[in-house]
Amino acid sequence: KGEGYKVHSVLQIEDQSTGRISRTINAGVAETVDFGTMQAQEKRKIVFKLQNAGKFNFDYLWQIKPNRGSLQPGGRLGETPPYVNVTPLQGVAKHGTEDEPVTIMVEYSPQHNHILDGTILRMLIPSGPGESSYTIELTGRARTPAIDFSFTTYDFGPCFVHRGR
Repeated sequence: KGEGYKVHSVLQIEDQSTGRISRTINAGVAETVDFGTMQAQEKRKIVFKLQNAGKFNFDYLWQIKPNRGSLQPGGRLGETPPYVNVTPLQGVAKHGTEDEPVTIMVEYSPQHNHILDGTILRMLIPSGPGESSYTIELTGRARTPAIDFSFTTYDFGPCFVHRGR
């Protein structure tokens, strides 16, 4: 006698300002996540929550495919284009932890002018069927300030610096 099982995963995005779930990512469907426009050397992160509503543990693994190029293995992610780092890159979602989901941090920290559009982030669940994987297209861009000082030091005095979005 054999017994089958199905992977019951739920991947959600947490709103960092409120700590509440703002969006559910659908398995088997390409979704888009936007980091917006930012300055080079700035960091933005998105927090994913992975829940296992099934009866068995399952492994997961993240892969990144830049908009130009081939699939990138782990290791030195985030240091080269597309400047995206996923923590943890792989792990186990334990069953019975609907109240304690796995927290996954995706950070975009470009070092130079960069366009993230078209970069694919994919979470695979090796023990599940193909439709149980999550595909996320990342969008966003970074630019360096269009200002260049011809001097090395200058005292502007007390100033209010406004950061626009």
